[in-house]
Amino acid sequence: MKAVDDNLFKTICELQQLPSLKTSVLGGGTSLAIRYSHRVSNDIDFFFPGIIGKIGYELVRKEVEAFYGEAVFAIDYPCDINDQFLFQRFFIRRDDTAIKVEILQNMQFYNTPEIISNIKVMSLIDIGPLKLITASSRANHKDIYDLDYITDHISLNELMNLLKTRRELYNKPEHQTIFDQDGDFDPINDPELLLKFEQPSKGSNSRPGHSNPRIDFIEGQKNWPSARSSWRRKVRAYYNSIGKEFPGIQSV
Repeated sequence: MKAVDDNLFKTICELQQLPSLKTSVLGGGTSLAIRYSHRVSNDIDFFFPGIIGKIGYELVRKEVEAFYGEAVFAIDYPCDINDQFLFQRFFIRRDDTAIKVEILQNMQFYNTPEIISNIKVMSLIDIGPLKLITASSRANHKDIYDLDYITDHISLNELMNLLKTRRELYNKPEHQTIFDQDGDFDPINDPELLLKFEQPSKGSNSRPGHSNPRIDFIEGQKNWPSARSSWRRKVRAYYNSIGKEFPGIQSV
């Protein structure tokens, strides 16, 4: 079993060659699966640093349809408020599977993207704070599993400081993304959100999400109980560092 199978890898490479996706980078769990080979990933998430708007998304649609023909289907805009609060989702049929692709915009980057296995991926400095935000809002086990691996390389304290810096740098109305439409999920002011995964909730279809919530870890890597315990230890250490009492295990 591979973290990123051949069909998914090939599709990522093909999409990154399209002119309309040239300035986007691969983010999400698949970029981390390429980096760490820690768990199976089935989806593709591309991030644009700025706003491409409906015109940019329609260009993506036209190029994807021209390249894949009938293999691409269900092209949709699950959130379509205006040119700023907008993202695209579609599926590409490969053999007996359908690969979900989501394309997000206005996700300002600190760092230059990295090239891993000939794929342009978001740097850890950028993906780490974004993972904190998504984990705080949608409480998905996969996000926590990924964060545990990220924080094996960048401490949780450092990641929280990066998130704080990000919020200070990108705090104007034009910096807002679709995630800001859901309210303020801020683990800096409310660190209990770092444990929200213990009270999982179903995410909204109008927001990006995982096609399969199950964690299929690669042999030799952490299983979910191990990663969960590791994450809780890191959160406990973070609580100690900021002088807060660590909460007990959340009820389900």
